[in-house]
Amino acid sequence: MDWISISGGIAAVATAVVTVQKVLKNLKKAHELHNAKILQAAKEDLSVAKIKLEARIEALEHSLVALKEGVSRDIAHVKETHSNELKNLGEKIGEIRQELRDQHAQILQLLTALIDKK
Repeated sequence: MDWISISGGIAAVATAVVTVQKVLKNLKKAHELHNAKILQAAKEDLSVAKIKLEARIEALEHSLVALKEGVSRDIAHVKETHSNELKNLGEKIGEIRQELRDQHAQILQLLTALIDKK
């Protein structure tokens, strides 16, 4: 074998190795580009989901505030009604006590009148 054929074979093998390296490098680049696209799409999806969740949270917060205000009004109304009912009951109790005193006094007068007749 002569050196020229060997050097030609080495050159062919070297060219093949370089070509394979370029192909692998291109495949790696394509794979990295594909992964970057997937990552970007995931980030965009995450951003959209975050915006939707934040909007939902804000709507729920507004709803909660409205519910709290409604409950506060209802509690204030119940307190006022309760106070008025207690006041009315106090007045009724006072009236009943007075009626009982009046009836007691009348019974005593009747008993005194009956005793005086005997």
